Parts: sequence; structure tokens; C-alpha cells
Amino acid sequence: MAMLSQEINRFLGNALLDPALFKCIFSNERARALQGFNLGPEERSTILASHARSLSELSRELTLTCATPDMADLNAGIDRFYQSLHAGVKQPAVHMESIAQRILNTLPAQHSPDGSAESEKLAKLKAVS
Repeated sequence: MAMLSQEINRFLGNALLDPALFKCIFSNERARALQGFNLGPEERSTILASHARSLSELSRELTLTCATPDMADLNAGIDRFYQSLHAGVKQPAVHMESIAQRILNTLPAQHSPDGSAESEKLAKLKAVS
């Protein structure tokens, strides 16, 4: 699972609880709504450029562009793979591919219009296995 920064979570939580802030976010006063938050440049530009019409849409956009991978999930996947290798799994390569794909899915998106960067990464991981 990917995680948003504490400040984005604070922003979204305040927007959920404060009707005035919520109204500013979805009007032409969006820049003013961001003034009370210490957001990074990418976070700020994502919010300002968003065409979201609801808080859940805005949250999804922020997750897609600004989220970082949850290291606990990555480590748990690696541990499961390691245990499966030692438990006598007959097809560890298949399991390794699914773990590798899950790990790649948690990495921040590489802005590639055709998705070739992700395909290349997966091909390299398959070649190593």
C-alpha cells in the first residue's frame, strides 16, 4: 500500500471536516486553501492542477502522483518469498514474478506514456530469476 505524506493527510482531513476549506478547494480559491499547509512542490502543483470534483477524486490523484511505497508491505512480500523458497515450493519463479510485480506496483509511477519503463523493469527482474 502506498502512503501519502502527513501534511497531505492533514490537508485532506481538514477538508473533510471544515466545510469552508472544502468549498475553497473546489472553487477558484484553491490556492488560498493551500496557504495553511506545508505541502511540497509536487503535492501543491498536483492539487492546483487537479480537475477533481470530489475529495475522493482528489485523494486518488494525490495517491497516484505523490504517494510513496509502504516499506512494511515491501518487506513482508520479500519475507513471504524467502519463506516460500525454503518451504519447498515447486515453482518459486512464478511466486517471484508475482512478488516482483507487486513490488513494482508500489513504486512511484515513472511518467512513461506507453508504460515501457515498467515493462523493461519486469523483464529485467524475470531475467534475473
